[in-house]
Amino acid sequence: MSLLVWCFCLWSADALIARTRTAVDDSIARVAQHEGLRNTERRIGRLLLEAETEICTLNKDSIRLIAGNELGEILQRGTPFMPLRQGFTGQWDGVDICGILPSSQVVTHNGIPVTTVTSGSYSPLMMSPGYIERIEILTGTDAIGSLPSAALAGFNLQKRSYNSARPFTAMSYFQGAGDLVGGGVTYAQNLSTTNSVAAQVRRSGARGVYQKTDYDAWNVHLQDRVRLDSSNVLLGTYDLYTSDMDPWGGLTQDPFPGADLIETISPKNQYAREVTRRHDMALQHSYSSGNAHGMDVVSSLYGNSNALKRSDTVWRSWYSGLTSSVHWAKRSLRLGGGAKIEYQSNDIIYRDRDVSSLNMSSWVKATYELTDHLQFASSLRYDYGTRRDLGYGVAITYRDSAVTYKADMSQVDNMIERSRAQLIYGLARYSVAGVPIQAIAYHYNGNQTSTGVLLSAAHRASTWDVSGQIRVMTRKDSTVSGTTYFVSAQLAYIYSTTSSTIWFGAEGGLLGSNALPQFDVYERSYTSLPLVAGSNQNTGLSLFAKVIVGTASLRASFDNILGARWYTVAFMPDVPRQFRLSLDWTFVD
Repeated sequence: MSLLVWCFCLWSADALIARTRTAVDDSIARVAQHEGLRNTERRIGRLLLEAETEICTLNKDSIRLIAGNELGEILQRGTPFMPLRQGFTGQWDGVDICGILPSSQVVTHNGIPVTTVTSGSYSPLMMSPGYIERIEILTGTDAIGSLPSAALAGFNLQKRSYNSARPFTAMSYFQGAGDLVGGGVTYAQNLSTTNSVAAQVRRSGARGVYQKTDYDAWNVHLQDRVRLDSSNVLLGTYDLYTSDMDPWGGLTQDPFPGADLIETISPKNQYAREVTRRHDMALQHSYSSGNAHGMDVVSSLYGNSNALKRSDTVWRSWYSGLTSSVHWAKRSLRLGGGAKIEYQSNDIIYRDRDVSSLNMSSWVKATYELTDHLQFASSLRYDYGTRRDLGYGVAITYRDSAVTYKADMSQVDNMIERSRAQLIYGLARYSVAGVPIQAIAYHYNGNQTSTGVLLSAAHRASTWDVSGQIRVMTRKDSTVSGTTYFVSAQLAYIYSTTSSTIWFGAEGGLLGSNALPQFDVYERSYTSLPLVAGSNQNTGLSLFAKVIVGTASLRASFDNILGARWYTVAFMPDVPRQFRLSLDWTFVD
């Protein structure tokens, strides 16, 4: 660790003497508006272009309003997809993206692939929400033509990049039931007109509400950004993640038929204490021609080491690789593509992966504007190595100022297992009586078959804000089949002045009797056990207040005030009657 910190300091030291004090801002996005900051810096970490019709994207302002303690909570509350809650923060929460479970999703940060020593899936504690600039959800044709590994769904986390001549400091605090406390500090400053450094430290931990649910996690993030010239930028990052936790895996019996004190019910995992240590390093280079009809190139050299200790067994792995992506635009045609080469080494053969392997991938995506409103896109990829996957997809989009319609069909064929996964979905965004509505209908056929509809609407009239979501899914595989729904709504009163905004509101929901799959801690995946709730459930109703004053924001809520033992993942009841408080405050001296 000390060696990495020294290297980081030495890399930045050459520009220290040239320290200057210029205009201040706290993020690349806002600086771009005021100073015309180059596309070079904004492209680092993004997979989707501004002209893409994405299925869902969250920016830093949306993340700030959600005020979640971890990534899983942000995805559940900020996206239209079916939530996969596991009862208490610190667990492996996530979302079902158009029928595709987390174990089949590809996750990247700044476009760099993320895998773990066990299943390859992503822990929601691995990255602090405080340094996420943008969350991109990719599905279908976009996923095949943008992600560094073959998948029909996934998400990319773009890290924040800072440009502040004076010291920039941000602080965050979070608390909840079970002695849950989280806090973080971010510091950033320009060392010169071309060099900026930033660091963040965050800790989150809890005693837990249920048996065997305590955890303690730390995140450290360091970055150095160097603008070589008007077209070239270098970004170096280092991330440390440590956790010491009890992954409970849910309860041994359904708590709804009885047992008011479900804290006394035994968890599935009695002796599964886990300790994780993870290091991620990356050096990224971005080139941009600086205009809308030009070329952008982002290349990344990355490495990772990962260790997991469970009881008396330790698994270790490491991987390193190089990935590069290119985007080129000329009039009505946009072309994008990339390639990746990665070497991975594991202590064990796990989930059908070799002890060591060399994996290569290549992908391409073409988008053509047929008319001013009609767009056609197609993507193709091939992955060679441990898996041999061939993916392809087509999409057509109609978009004008009033409506957006998109139809997408994509498929991934595994050449070794001779298996196939297919996703078909349609997206519609339009307005009815001034109320914006989004509708998504999908059908996924892979390791299971899922068909669903996702409806969401939001409307702000004067001082009132109303929003609602309806999620319906039918899921079937070799073991179980059933249909479940999740209906939620939120109503808030808004009071605004020239410098502040206050929300007072309530939110709640209903969940159908067919619960979503059981989470398997050891496999880091969702299994199809024939377990369903005894009856329909409600989320217990929550009251909340949000306040934004300048660069400070606060959210307080009293969740599940009815004391409902609701859950989405089988036998993982949510925390009843929980008071939660989060604070985010940015300082610029």
